[in-house]
Amino acid sequence: MVIVSERLHTRMEPVECDVATYAEIADGMRHGRPLYSEMFDIKPPALYYTFEIAETAWGNSREMITRLGIFVSILTLIGLYFAGSVAPFGRAGGLLAALIWTIVGCDCLLQANMPNAEVFMNAALIWGFGFCCRRRAAPRLYPVLAGLCFGLATLYKQVAIAPAAIICLGLFLSDLKFSVHKDALRVVSMIMAIVAASWLAMLICFAQSGNLRLVWETLFVYPRIYAKQPHWVPDDAFAPSYVRAFWPLLAIAAIGLPGSWTAPRVRLWTILAAYLIGAEAGVMLPGRYYEHYYQLLMPCLCLAFAWGAVAILNVCRRAIPGKLLIERYSSFKRACGAASDLLRSDAPTPFLKCRLDVTLQGRFASYEILFRSLPFRGRIGAYLVLLVVICTCANEVPYFVLPGSDWTLVKYQDVYSSDQQFALLLSRLLRPGETFYTTGYEPDLYYYAHMRPPVGVLSGTVLYDFPDQGAFARTAVAELSAKPPEIVIDGSFTYNKISPRITRWLRPRYRKVPALAWEPFSVSVRKGGRLDQILESAKRPFIALHESMAPLTSADYE
Repeated sequence: MVIVSERLHTRMEPVECDVATYAEIADGMRHGRPLYSEMFDIKPPALYYTFEIAETAWGNSREMITRLGIFVSILTLIGLYFAGSVAPFGRAGGLLAALIWTIVGCDCLLQANMPNAEVFMNAALIWGFGFCCRRRAAPRLYPVLAGLCFGLATLYKQVAIAPAAIICLGLFLSDLKFSVHKDALRVVSMIMAIVAASWLAMLICFAQSGNLRLVWETLFVYPRIYAKQPHWVPDDAFAPSYVRAFWPLLAIAAIGLPGSWTAPRVRLWTILAAYLIGAEAGVMLPGRYYEHYYQLLMPCLCLAFAWGAVAILNVCRRAIPGKLLIERYSSFKRACGAASDLLRSDAPTPFLKCRLDVTLQGRFASYEILFRSLPFRGRIGAYLVLLVVICTCANEVPYFVLPGSDWTLVKYQDVYSSDQQFALLLSRLLRPGETFYTTGYEPDLYYYAHMRPPVGVLSGTVLYDFPDQGAFARTAVAELSAKPPEIVIDGSFTYNKISPRITRWLRPRYRKVPALAWEPFSVSVRKGGRLDQILESAKRPFIALHESMAPLTSADYE
């Protein structure tokens, strides 16, 4: 219920460009336009097929986006419980991981309330991670399921190969010490073979439709071009401020780690550390540092908190018999006496005693004494965990005090709220059967105007720097010629790139109307078109345009 309430709170937030792209491409696919050959974007196909299934069930609407976000977030929640409750952390580990996900899974600054690619990657990766941790419960089935989950994650976005591969490396390294070497190698090989097979199956499917070369350039060639393009790199790219807000979760993991220093737990911590490193690598791989990329870290942090909290609570809850307590304290005194000459101190402080015992005796005995010998040892762990939960809630609650529609102002300033208003204006200016075309990358305009794009390539950048951009530009010109849009919106300011072929086609056919400009767009109307005739013939053209507008309906705000 909490997850549903969080998503419903932001259901009126304007949709950003990535999610609008997925929705518009899926809508075109539902109406018979094949992916990549007619409806084109640069990501793997799983995203668009997921949105196509969602639109088939719920329609192409804002409600569909909200429901899809709820579904995937709950799926991730169940996956976190499945992974977090692995022995020896048990049900408490799963419940704590699910609890912290419920709090942070809709984070505003990470843009986690929108079903972007990272949301689906997290769901697939956390289930794959859970199957890896539990692989000994079903040695034949769970590695296969882990490979399928990791393969699906990479089909949402290629960078998921980084956490998948490094999790497998962590699985291999953890088993080198605590299991049979050949068995670890077999499991890892099986997982990665299934990931490779999932990509091979996808390529075979597109090869049968004659699009293998296009798909290869899209998924393997263009990402390298994209990553090499110059882009601003923030000074704190490794851990921005909106990620550092979750560091208390890691602090709990660091405190609880010594209490988990047994072979089964160390093996699990090794795999989790690999997951965290892989997620950070996945964030860095594209060479861009957008906020929603850092969502990949969130399931790792939830699990780290849960397992660390369980370790702390277990250590604090267990009592030590008085005789054993005296014996261990005597060993502290002997250890401190051995080092007293070095430290030139006859009476080291209790904290120093604990520190020296860790150094000289090992096995974290001082850690246990420090917590178990306190009068309130049964409560200190709970207080510490509760404090971190409260701090995490305090980081999230202020955003839910804001109206859901204002979240876009926090994340993107007024970019998408302005686009939504402009799209509503366009939908009133244009009559049924008419459309518009934007030269930049503003698919949200099509989404909010409830109009299908006249061309299949929604990004003007692709028409400029894609390896086979000439073919795309020729196709776009043919589509525009077949059904010329009534309005052209110059959005090329976004990247300062526009295909010369497109420019040559537009220039003699459209004229700019400065009075229709909507910051930061410029607007052109088709020469000889209906709007051009109104502007040319009416004594008061803009009053005539206003009178020709269709009235707003409730559907315009969906």
